[in-house]
Amino acid sequence: MNVSSASLLALGQRAAANSPIARRLASGAIWSLAGEAIARALSFATAIAVARLLGAAEFGAFALVQSTLFMLVTFATFGMGHTASRNIAAHRTQDPLHAERISGLALYFATAAGAVFALALIAMAPTVASSIFNAPELSGPLRMMAPALVLLAASGALTGTLQGLEAFSHIAAISWMAGVASLLATVGGALLGGLIGAVAGFGAGELVRFALIILASNAALRQNGMRPFRVPRLEQAGVLWTYSLPLFLIAILNVPVLWLCQTVIANQSSGLTEVAFYNAAQKWMTLVVLVPVAISAVFMPVLSNISGGGDRGRFRRATNRLAVVQLALTAIPAGAVALLAPWATQLFGQEFAAATPVVVVMIAAAPVYTLKLFYWQVMISDGRVWTALAVQASWAITLVGLTWTWQAEGAMGLARAMLAAYSLAVLVSVAIQISGWGIASHRRSPQSL
Repeated sequence: MNVSSASLLALGQRAAANSPIARRLASGAIWSLAGEAIARALSFATAIAVARLLGAAEFGAFALVQSTLFMLVTFATFGMGHTASRNIAAHRTQDPLHAERISGLALYFATAAGAVFALALIAMAPTVASSIFNAPELSGPLRMMAPALVLLAASGALTGTLQGLEAFSHIAAISWMAGVASLLATVGGALLGGLIGAVAGFGAGELVRFALIILASNAALRQNGMRPFRVPRLEQAGVLWTYSLPLFLIAILNVPVLWLCQTVIANQSSGLTEVAFYNAAQKWMTLVVLVPVAISAVFMPVLSNISGGGDRGRFRRATNRLAVVQLALTAIPAGAVALLAPWATQLFGQEFAAATPVVVVMIAAAPVYTLKLFYWQVMISDGRVWTALAVQASWAITLVGLTWTWQAEGAMGLARAMLAAYSLAVLVSVAIQISGWGIASHRRSPQSL
């Protein structure tokens, strides 16, 4: 790990020496790591407390309602967070008026779409609960969760504005304060009102997050000499098709696919308990990948700069070194958690002792997941967005197919499917990288003669 960290430091020092932008990216990565670390720790603590208060079955129901919400948010936002981030960063200096209107477009589009999907969820909740989840009792919690859909969609768009303005310290502070609010509200709700109380508390936490993001976005825009939330014009709508669409297609092959797989498991015998086991294991996996995922925020801009310079050899070396860094940063904590898996599961309550094998498999998937995410960033950095979409499609097809095949195994079947799907995606990604480097080397060889 020391060698890998030294490689990352050396790469960062060389990038910083070549461009002042790299120094800003390094600062942003530090704030990103600080924000993510505390936010995920608070989320983990919330999950443990809620699981112990509700029990395995009701915690599984809570997790299923949450995953339904996050799936619908993916559709509602239409990639507007990333769209705002990229376009505001690109135009805030040269054309601040355009950046203002992009910020407004992202906010208004995401809010309107979130409202439409929230109304649809309210109307369709009984059908979803009965026909899809085979749990009619979840109709009420689904309807209660619907307003949070609007808040999450709007918050995602505004976070993109803050990222585009490089207001990473604001984002970190919001993560901390909103995390504490969500912990207090969700756990308090579960204590006082069971499942319904936990859902209501989660919604209250998202309301606090939205209020904080509104205030921070307004301040950050004004600090950069921009008018907050300006109404967009027709010409700004072009970014929906040139940038938002491919990112949206990639996104819908992620969260909705995970939701579909959990739905398949929920329909099995003791399905909600199995969903609870999977979500407990997934929480541990999230903690294991915390550091590599947080610091990866700086990788894409640096790799994009190297790729744009046309130095394929340097791009290949940077890719290989960063892959080793990411693997090392994940494998070490993954090994520790795997060894402590029996203790780790019982943090969620005695009922979760049976989830120990699921935790072990999900932890084994953590390093592979990190590499999948990294190679996705490499492809985007190298301008191969549609290639990245194809790899994501292969992952989604494999995951759904294997989850369906192994659905009788419950949470363990889903965990095995995740490990297999991530592994296939990494193998395909590495093959694409090797093939691309070989073609590039072949094309340069006549010039070297």
